Amino acid sequence: MKSIKFSFLIIAVILVFGSSPLKAQRSHLSLSFSPVLPLSNLKDHASWGFLSGRIGYNFDITHNLSWNLSAAINKFGTQTVTVDIQTNAEYESDLAFIPITTGLQYFLNIKNNRIYLMALGGYYLPSAGFEEGDWGVSPGVGLQLPFIGNRMKLDISMVYNHVFGGTTKQFTAYSQFGGSVTTQTWFNSISYLTVNIGIVIGK
Repeated sequence: MKSIKFSFLIIAVILVFGSSPLKAQRSHLSLSFSPVLPLSNLKDHASWGFLSGRIGYNFDITHNLSWNLSAAINKFGTQTVTVDIQTNAEYESDLAFIPITTGLQYFLNIKNNRIYLMALGGYYLPSAGFEEGDWGVSPGVGLQLPFIGNRMKLDISMVYNHVFGGTTKQFTAYSQFGGSVTTQTWFNSISYLTVNIGIVIGK
């Protein structure tokens, strides 16, 4: 966990000092559709989720560098979880996060099709089947394609989300023989990908 936080800090410092000054600040609003893909230990409790979205606000600090504030709903697909193999006791896991993040967005080029890097972090609020969330980081890479006189841009990005913990609510698993058992899951860390496809409004 310490190595992840340290790497995140180093990336943020590089983005700040590697940017060029801007004479007039500009702000941008972004909206995106954001499918999610669970990784590592979350794959046993969740599947691909498509009912997710993100809204963001960017304020240009320099030509290459923007400050970003965003809120999202990351809704995973349901997954059948087997608690006891012998009795086949199982339940339907339904998990989601509401991440509130902030950080920096660095553009490798500032004209035409723009490739960028992101270094974000914040708190992942629990939703649906999660009872507790935690702090997390979300580095990513993306591409912006301008249209309508450069006043709007198609924005495509992939973000790696690493949450430093989480706890599900108590679920009741029902056996095929008629019995039931109550279960709850604690995660030391949670990782998943988001693929954001949307638009950016503003030059």
